[in-house]
Amino acid sequence: MATIPNDVNKLISEDEQVEFVKAFRNLIRLQNVSKSFTEFSFSDLNLDEQTFEDYKSKYLDIYDRTRSKPDEEKESLVEEVDFELELIQRDEINVAYILKLLANLQRDQQADVTSEEYQSQKASILQLIGKEAQLRSKRDLLEKFIEERLPTLEPQEKVETVFQDFWTQERVEAIQQLCIEENLKVEAINQMITDYKFSGKEPLRETVLSACNEKPKLLERKKIFARVVSKLLDIINKFDDALGELGEEE
Repeated sequence: MATIPNDVNKLISEDEQVEFVKAFRNLIRLQNVSKSFTEFSFSDLNLDEQTFEDYKSKYLDIYDRTRSKPDEEKESLVEEVDFELELIQRDEINVAYILKLLANLQRDQQADVTSEEYQSQKASILQLIGKEAQLRSKRDLLEKFIEERLPTLEPQEKVETVFQDFWTQERVEAIQQLCIEENLKVEAINQMITDYKFSGKEPLRETVLSACNEKPKLLERKKIFARVVSKLLDIINKFDDALGELGEEE
């Protein structure tokens, strides 16, 4: 493994990145086993907790890069590695938890805490969002809400309510953008999302192609289908995954 977390940035070759991913994955497994014992300490892993978190962030950065590559570039050694993200997901750190932290931040702001204290607390929340595996797909939108919308809240406004409106609008815009990019019918895409949330099954090829405003050429259909499904799942993962509990907030 790299000597220090920032050394991971210097791993240029895929072989080196794969070696790091496998080594850190083994470390995560060891940590999960060790944490089942009440005597667990990070000294058992021969590194402190902050260093572990820094390595985890680099691990997730590599994962993100493999997902963000264009389809034609995705065949690689790193792409074939199972990152086993379920090993590092912590259910207690979710969107609802982040909103509670933001509500506290809003109260602190209204209580006239110093600008330095406010910025420090905000930076800690942003750092937490960046490190949590299940929030990675939502990070850019959470950061947008914190940077653009949170400072404009009126004292009587509730963070959860304002966030829900913000999230709904961003979701609508994301679906509209998908439909513009791929020339699709909005109502058909909304129905696919509803069906996926109900069944957990990806839409069929015929369903996707029938959503096109113009019938695709035969040779283009396979690529269009794969591209639309990928973008559709990205929207679902970003906006709909693990957000149900927000509607239950008082």
